[in-house]
Amino acid sequence: MTDLHLTADGHIVCIHDENTRRVARDNLIVRNTTLERLRQLDVGSANDARFQGERIPTLAEVLQTVPAGKFVYLDIKTDVEIIPPLIEQLRNSRLQTCQIVILAFDAEVIREIKNHAPEFRAHWLCRVRRNRITCRLSPGLEDILDTLRESGADGLASRHTGITDEFVRAVIDAGFEHRVWTVNDVRVAERFAALGSISIITNVPATMLGHWHSLDD
Repeated sequence: MTDLHLTADGHIVCIHDENTRRVARDNLIVRNTTLERLRQLDVGSANDARFQGERIPTLAEVLQTVPAGKFVYLDIKTDVEIIPPLIEQLRNSRLQTCQIVILAFDAEVIREIKNHAPEFRAHWLCRVRRNRITCRLSPGLEDILDTLRESGADGLASRHTGITDEFVRAVIDAGFEHRVWTVNDVRVAERFAALGSISIITNVPATMLGHWHSLDD
C-alpha cells in the first residue's frame, strides 16, 4: 500500500504526508516542490542509518516492484487534479487492472476515477466513529451507503474500531466490498475475515501471514 501526492511539476510521488517534515531534514510541501528538489532529500536516515540515501519514490518506480499476481493499493492524498496523470500511468504500466485498488477519503476523487477509468476498483475511505454515549455511528450507515452509490465506489474501507458485525454485513449486503484498517491483532483479523471483509490492512503482515499459514497446516 502506498500514499500518493502530486508534485509542483505534475509528477506523482509516494509519500504519506503532504510535507517532508517527518522523513527529512528539510520540511518541504510536496505540492509546492518539484520532483527534482524532492529527489535531493535523504528520506531514509530519519528512520534508520541503514537506509541513508533513500529517496522519495515515484509512482512509476513503485509499480515496477509489484510482483505478478499481487495487488497494489493506492491511497490518493490529493484532490482530483491527480487523476489524469494517475490514470495514464496505471494504463501504461505492466500491471493487470485486477492488481490495482484505488483508495481515497475524498468521495469526489472516487467519483472521477470511476467516471474516467471505471476498469479500476476504487474504494471510499471513511473514518467511521461511534459515539460512546448514544452508540450512534458518524457518519451513519445510510449516509455511507448513499455516498458509495453516488460516487460509484466499488466498496468501503473503514477503521476497525467501533464497527459492528451488523455494519459490515449491511455494507456487503448492499453490494459493496469491505476493507478494514489498521488491524494488528489476529483475533480481530479473524473476525473481519469471517464477516466477509475482502482485505485487512495491517502493520504486522508477517504476523498475519504466519497465523493464516499455521491454520492451513
